[in-house]
Amino acid sequence: MKTVLYWLASLTWGGIMTWIGLLIAVILSPVWLIKKRKPQVFGHSIYFEIGKGWGGVNFGAIFFVNKGATTSIKCHEYGHSFQNIRWGVLFPFVIAIPSAYRYWLRKFNKKNLFSVLAFAVIDIVMFGVFLIGVFYHIIALNIISVLIVLYFFVLTLWAIIIENHRYATNAFVPYDNIWFEGQATRWGLAHYL
Repeated sequence: MKTVLYWLASLTWGGIMTWIGLLIAVILSPVWLIKKRKPQVFGHSIYFEIGKGWGGVNFGAIFFVNKGATTSIKCHEYGHSFQNIRWGVLFPFVIAIPSAYRYWLRKFNKKNLFSVLAFAVIDIVMFGVFLIGVFYHIIALNIISVLIVLYFFVLTLWAIIIENHRYATNAFVPYDNIWFEGQATRWGLAHYL
């Protein structure tokens, strides 16, 4: 894929995540200026290094990785940028949120408790948004808040029934054993190499 097409697709169909990534980069730019770190190019993407030992996170054509990240981590995050181009406005819901949720799920010993608490926090926030919609007669806000609650309910069921079960024996669970993570790694390698 040509760089121009990559960025055109990333800023339009995949724009939600890419524009968020650009906003984060602008907000954090004083940090990089003070520490004399420049953005770097990986394939067609721009990436920034920050922190130590945490991995990476993708925001469309922009991604952030820990300082000294391996090529495999960069390839993985780069692969998510191609998923963002393919899925576009659906990417946050189909891949980004489940990926982040799964990343944090791996950090907690009590998996079911984390899943329920994460859903409860989202539920409380969305209930507040729903009440604002009721109070100000904004039906669209009510519909959106209900849809978000339902989405996170399904995500929580997935985590409790499927993901948490994989960790029940405290066995090592490969990060790429779910389709969207494995696909990100494969696509990143294919487009980078």
